[in-house]
Amino acid sequence: MTERHISRIISDVLSGLEFLHSKKIMHRDCRSDNVMIGSDGVSKLSDFTHACQLEGKRRSVVGTPFWMAPEVIKAAAYDYKADIWSLGVVLYEMVEGDPPRIDLPPLRAITLTATVGLPPISHPERFSHELKEFLAWSTEMDPDNRPFAEILMNVSFLSLRHS
Repeated sequence: MTERHISRIISDVLSGLEFLHSKKIMHRDCRSDNVMIGSDGVSKLSDFTHACQLEGKRRSVVGTPFWMAPEVIKAAAYDYKADIWSLGVVLYEMVEGDPPRIDLPPLRAITLTATVGLPPISHPERFSHELKEFLAWSTEMDPDNRPFAEILMNVSFLSLRHS
């Protein structure tokens, strides 16, 4: 998959998350299985089983283990930025071919995610600074430093979708 394709998919899904978040809705299970690509090439987020209306913050541990944000794993207070982390894991998966630590039992994988974050991508030299920057921002361990969807919509990586 080219960076242009990756950028298009991430941009489409991020646009969906931005819309949901503007309506005070969290998806809470953003993962590759829930991204559908139509015959027109447009990607859409699906499966709203775990979606919730957000007033304040949540503490419930909901989602799919390999894509869960550290704050969700720790049952700490979380908000829309947990969806952004999950989107970052989708990006990681497109780059690596699998979600992080898929070779480990889920409990071990999420324990590592909660304590040290994602492992580095295996061949960073193959990818643009813009992709790596988007990945770093979306998977920032501290949710207070992780951007909201509306901020990420303006980063240079997403402009690749039009090139």
